[in-house]
Amino acid sequence: MSASALGGTDPKDGEPAPKNSCFFSPISLPCGRIVPNRLVKVAMYEHMADMFGGAPNSNHFGLYSRWARHGWGMVITGNVQVSPTHLSLGRDIVVPATLSAKTLEPFRNLAQVIHLERFCSETRRAGNTTTLAIMQLSHAGRQSPNVLGGRPPFARPLSSSPIALGSGRRGEGFISRLLHRLLFQTPLEMSLENINDVVEAFVRGAKLAVLAGFDGVQLHAAHGWHIDLIAQFISPKTNRRTDSYSCNFANSLNLLHRIVISIRKTVPVDFVLGVKVNASDYVDTFSVAANTSGDDPTRIEGQKTVQELRALEHVRTMASWQMIDFIEISGGDYETPGTFIEPRSNGFWSFDSLTTLFLAVEFMSPSALSKSPRQAFFAHFSHNAMRALTASSEAVLKTSPLILLTGGLRTLSHLETAITSRHTDLLGIGRVSITCPDLPDVLRRMENVKGKHGANEHALFAPEPDLTLGFFGSHRIGHLVWPFVSSIQLVGAGAGMAWYVVMIRCLAKRGGEGSVQMDYNMGAVGAIFRMWITTERSYLTGFVATGFVLLLAGLVLCSAHSIT
Repeated sequence: MSASALGGTDPKDGEPAPKNSCFFSPISLPCGRIVPNRLVKVAMYEHMADMFGGAPNSNHFGLYSRWARHGWGMVITGNVQVSPTHLSLGRDIVVPATLSAKTLEPFRNLAQVIHLERFCSETRRAGNTTTLAIMQLSHAGRQSPNVLGGRPPFARPLSSSPIALGSGRRGEGFISRLLHRLLFQTPLEMSLENINDVVEAFVRGAKLAVLAGFDGVQLHAAHGWHIDLIAQFISPKTNRRTDSYSCNFANSLNLLHRIVISIRKTVPVDFVLGVKVNASDYVDTFSVAANTSGDDPTRIEGQKTVQELRALEHVRTMASWQMIDFIEISGGDYETPGTFIEPRSNGFWSFDSLTTLFLAVEFMSPSALSKSPRQAFFAHFSHNAMRALTASSEAVLKTSPLILLTGGLRTLSHLETAITSRHTDLLGIGRVSITCPDLPDVLRRMENVKGKHGANEHALFAPEPDLTLGFFGSHRIGHLVWPFVSSIQLVGAGAGMAWYVVMIRCLAKRGGEGSVQMDYNMGAVGAIFRMWITTERSYLTGFVATGFVLLLAGLVLCSAHSIT
């Protein structure tokens, strides 16, 4: 939906933000920078760089120009990988090995797009009222796949411990296990020298952001299709080390702490530094599953209490460093998609729900999209995190990071409640920033008319795609194939991601001009196919990548047939 659909004048053309607005009141970060409003376009997977990694290109400039024109408080880029040999799905932006005028130029252009410098007559809006441009830095670790991850075939990635992706998950079918083995190698445990190299890589990424004109960086330490190396050191599911980087409480944040300290020594005082964390990394999903199957509820509740306290203590510890400006709270991970627990009667999720949600708002499986009420998934934990920070000492409180809540905020009333009930300082918007890129303009209009003519808050967001459709939309062959294909968790979760990637590409091609019609007839596997057939100049590589995926699928089907 566009702002003009609600009638009146666009805010960017002169309409002021509503007075006493909970959305459009500015808020200060500990570093001194000001976020002009509470709406944050959070990072999502984009799949638009060159194959095997590259710099931002015209597709990125067109995409971010769409968001830049509508007055978001902060815009966080998609993941920028600090290691060219640990990509997610091949088309990631990558920090260049050397920072020169030539390598900086495309990153500088992207920062200028977000700041509207390429679209306004003035070089930059005065003061701190401009949208803050934040670069997300990431390292995929063990979830970097074969070949597409930027390494030779079957070369092993690095991680905290040699624990294969998918290991330890119960109830996984044979085909899912086989796909994991084909696509992902068991990682190598990182040496101390490897860890030093990773710290330096993140520092180089921060230097890149400074030199390119970004206002800050966010360290990805959470879930996602490209679950990050930092999270792999924090989570007991992936870290079995016994050295100073082990997962016991005293050591579990050591890698993150080293990166934060090293970056702060390198960047200006007013440079924004954020961290994205995953609430469900702290929760044993199998305990919840056991609870539903008849295990002692008292024992399970005790485990969950300990896990929540661990998570909150990590937040307090990060705040005590007095170096972080905001912490994004999201939940779930790629290995456990698609299970849901009903919300409490007050409309917010209980902490139990954090054990089963995955990929924040951007990469949901089709079953999740159809079952979830999609309202404030992580508000309970986010609220407790804010309470924990408020209870800190006065010295820490002055430099406490803001909390950014990401996930399922889909009506005006829920957005308002999240802010006014102190569940969060900032509102993270993912998928909705694709279906409604002018959301800040829409909310300004709705706040202005609220109480006068009423606001149709349920028309705020476009509907979710029906990814239960078959191979190519409603084609009858697809209806026969999709039930089998979607039972493979890797494929099921990937279909939701692919649909939004294709829609992101549509936004990028249109740039800041005109509206974009969401394609709800694409179908799940059709979305995956179109995701790989990217731009006109890359049809060949798209077909090669698609062929590679189809070849793996053929091997899987043959193997399954031979066993049955």
